[in-house]
Amino acid sequence: MTLIPEKDLRTLTIPLFADMFYCEYRVSATISSVQDEIISHLDALVEGGRGDEQYRELFCKIIGERANEISHARLCQAIRNFVTMVHKLIGLLLDYRESAMLESRDCVTYCLVELLKFYNEIEKRDMYLRYLYRLYDKHMECRSYTEAGNTLHLHARLLQWAEGEIPKELSHEKHQECITERQLKEKLYKEMISLYDKGKMWELAIRLCKELQDQYETETYDYVQLVPLLRQLADFYQRIMEPGARPDPDYYRVGFYGLGFARFFQNREVVYRAAVPPPSRPRRLSDRPDQVTGA
Repeated sequence: MTLIPEKDLRTLTIPLFADMFYCEYRVSATISSVQDEIISHLDALVEGGRGDEQYRELFCKIIGERANEISHARLCQAIRNFVTMVHKLIGLLLDYRESAMLESRDCVTYCLVELLKFYNEIEKRDMYLRYLYRLYDKHMECRSYTEAGNTLHLHARLLQWAEGEIPKELSHEKHQECITERQLKEKLYKEMISLYDKGKMWELAIRLCKELQDQYETETYDYVQLVPLLRQLADFYQRIMEPGARPDPDYYRVGFYGLGFARFFQNREVVYRAAVPPPSRPRRLSDRPDQVTGA
């Protein structure tokens, strides 16, 4: 109801959240449950088209004012921290929604990375994985295989080489067949190795192969899996040594200046990596020293 675009209605209903915080704190000395519910619902509703900049400012203003009226110092500070968090979250969600409308791959990717950082900071793993796999799908759609592998690595780092059941917040619908953390981590490693192979980043694939080799040799004694893994490892070394197996990547620093770009992308600089064949490669300043020296 608070997301209905009527200022008077919002002004009347938003204070209810502060009352919810107060009630939960009286019972459990924390506001985490209400906070998590608000964040989850805000994420879904703002992405779905609800909410705007006015709601963002009004929500934070009203809840902040109610926090200042509370005499309990710990509760007051907890609500203030929540206000800061929500102000940032709604801004990121509005940016993500705008980027989806622009249909710009770079803008969408940038917004997804920023949301990943946010949910990682507040340790909300379920939402973190939700956006992680959106980023993964975006990379796969663009055939950015190395970046897709790096994205899966963020999930794998959260898992242990253990036989325990996968914690609910670390599971994902793409891997429903995995039961234990070890099964899921091993599956992710194999997918990453395949992606790094497609991206011709064999050094990264070798690093993961060696980790799996150590698991098969010293933990699970799975020599059946070890045999093809070692053959794959040898193949990666061979490909690295082959002349012309991959063009040397070029790196470009690209700036987005002016009002022609999305608001959240303006006046930012990013680094692009691209393996461009020589005939199509943009001319570098170093290729034309006369333009650098003014000769």
